[in-house]
Amino acid sequence: MWSRFSKTLYILAALPLLYAYSHIAETRYWYRDAVNETSGTAISCEACHSAPEGGGALNRDGMNFRDSGHEPTYFLSKSGE
Repeated sequence: MWSRFSKTLYILAALPLLYAYSHIAETRYWYRDAVNETSGTAISCEACHSAPEGGGALNRDGMNFRDSGHEPTYFLSKSGE
């Protein structure tokens, strides 16, 4: 009986973690896709992140994009520079 209870408890404890991870994975490319669809651009993850594959530290544009409230048209103003 205890074994079944503890298995159930572990599963119930893991569900919020799995839910949170699924949303992280789902939103991973959301900002990039929103910018590209809204602005007609083809930016990659390295437009905002120091690492070319994305994630982790933000570069200057990434910090400015974040500070803009993740405004999808942020990169349009950069195209004329």
